[in-house]
Amino acid sequence: MTEFTSLTVTIDREVHMHEEILRRFNDQDPSHYDTVVRDEGDGTRKLKGGALRWDDDGCSVYRSRILLILGLPKDCIATDAHPAVARTSRALIESFTSGLADTAVRPEFAVVADPLEPGEPYDPAHTLIQPMAEYPSKTKRRTAANDLARSAFSLL
Repeated sequence: MTEFTSLTVTIDREVHMHEEILRRFNDQDPSHYDTVVRDEGDGTRKLKGGALRWDDDGCSVYRSRILLILGLPKDCIATDAHPAVARTSRALIESFTSGLADTAVRPEFAVVADPLEPGEPYDPAHTLIQPMAEYPSKTKRRTAANDLARSAFSLL
């Protein structure tokens, strides 16, 4: 006889300031990942703004700590369409300043917990990056998001 036990996990809705945040992206797509230019300081390649896909409610990311609690590896969020994973933290996202915003709202971008009902095993770790500031144009908002991708994220 096989006996199964049920596991109940309580998800902490507060995203801690230095908590690792993960974003999946396509490292073969030149709009997602800079395959040519390297960072002058450490020689690493950087994400581009295309890697941060914005919906009406924000940009989907995942909490590394919740994946760990669920017993899942960080790269479990990768898919065939988005096989690579980058990381950042709430602190890096919320300390980012583009200088392009119309308002003095800080942070320009915020990290907000948004666990999804389990469909995929990693859905409880779902979180959002949401723009908080107002920009004078869509172009300036895209530039700010591109700068955020380049400055706040590093490859896993």
